[in-house]
Amino acid sequence: MEKSKEYLSHRLNNTWCLLEDWMIILLLFGMLLREKPICGHCVALEYTNFIGFFNNSDESIVTGGKSNPRIRIIDCKNTKLISNEIVQGHMRRIWTTAVIDNDDKYAYYGSIAGDIVAFDIQNYYLKHYGPVKDKDKLQSQ
Repeated sequence: MEKSKEYLSHRLNNTWCLLEDWMIILLLFGMLLREKPICGHCVALEYTNFIGFFNNSDESIVTGGKSNPRIRIIDCKNTKLISNEIVQGHMRRIWTTAVIDNDDKYAYYGSIAGDIVAFDIQNYYLKHYGPVKDKDKLQSQ
């Protein structure tokens, strides 16, 4: 499906509306940045820096900001936005960007600390992180 012709079906009061992709992005960014509730759920805890779209699914997005990497699934049938928090363990970072691989298996998040972290999208947990930093070298500088 071409990016310029992507549409998302959204049901409002049993009426289907077709919204172009840029309208959806503006709508989601507005809700995320203002922390507006969608269907009774708060969309962002503190703030959201980005929205990343899946390559093979029109109903899933990833978001990230201050220690809140999430995978959100858009349920068009029930007009819900289902939020799944990614288990990141001891890591607390401010996420600035995300890249999703072609198979939609991993999401690679980048932080302001320079870390790149791979999250498993299907299981919502941390898979790999790097680069490994030499703590002794950092303290001597």
